Amino acid sequence: MAEELPEPRKDLPKAIAAQIILGTLTGLVYAVALMYSVSDLTGALATRNAGTFPLAAIYLQAMNNNISATMGLLFIVLLSVWIAGCGCYVTNGRTWWSMSRDGATPFSKFFSRASAKRSCPIEATIFCGIMTSALGAIQAASSTAFSDLAGSFVVLSTISYGETFWAFLN
Repeated sequence: MAEELPEPRKDLPKAIAAQIILGTLTGLVYAVALMYSVSDLTGALATRNAGTFPLAAIYLQAMNNNISATMGLLFIVLLSVWIAGCGCYVTNGRTWWSMSRDGATPFSKFFSRASAKRSCPIEATIFCGIMTSALGAIQAASSTAFSDLAGSFVVLSTISYGETFWAFLN
């Protein structure tokens, strides 16, 4: 995607740095505000769903047990997550497409096509949606199986890096 920038050598490092700096600053401000809103930390962590979603308990405390206000804040979080998910989904499709253009994926001729009418890689984006849904189904069926699959990434990526270095050493 860097090739879509007018001057990628200058613009890409600036964009990455701006994203990291702004994300850090906004995350820090949000975390500080969230910590100041907690009046009873043990109470927030002791609620029934605090293990999976303590943010709801913290928002409930911050809003003086007002359910409507808490749901409003949680809706803002849901909306943010949904928008970020859409961005990640589109980015994954474009990444798969660019890798297919370089011949680095299975069925690269099929996935390297981009719709001229819509100016997006439809096949690659749909494939990423199917794979994401399949991984979500694994997690819904068994959280242990998904944890094992996610954990195997560390082992498999380490092996692939090791094979690359071994090939260059020999």
